[in-house]
Amino acid sequence: MPDEEFFPTGTVIDEDEELPPKPEESPSVARIQWQAIRNRRGRFTLSFEIIEKIPERAMEIFSKMIILTAESSDLSWTINYQAISPLFDEIQPGTSIPWYCLYVGNDNVLKTARIFPGNPPEQEEQG
Repeated sequence: MPDEEFFPTGTVIDEDEELPPKPEESPSVARIQWQAIRNRRGRFTLSFEIIEKIPERAMEIFSKMIILTAESSDLSWTINYQAISPLFDEIQPGTSIPWYCLYVGNDNVLKTARIFPGNPPEQEEQG
């Protein structure tokens, strides 16, 4: 009988027909266990300019994280993101999600630097 994961209930299949192979998991995704990264949360900002002028860099960034929220600002022409990624530090549930700077190191590898423990400085001062 066909695999239920591959063919939902109600799918009509010719039993004599050979089943297609299951798609292989991406090694990078398969190796990352959800339990190991679920509390690795961070916030960062990307400008629309980077997304428009260097879309391959934006795609590289997004391929390394699970985006939880995205909020655009027309005034500053940026998008603020909250995400889960092995690139971020682990935080305790209920604590403020820290802000990060994303950059490419001399080795051409995407890296992060924690820049604020919670809100950006102007918001921290306001309370």
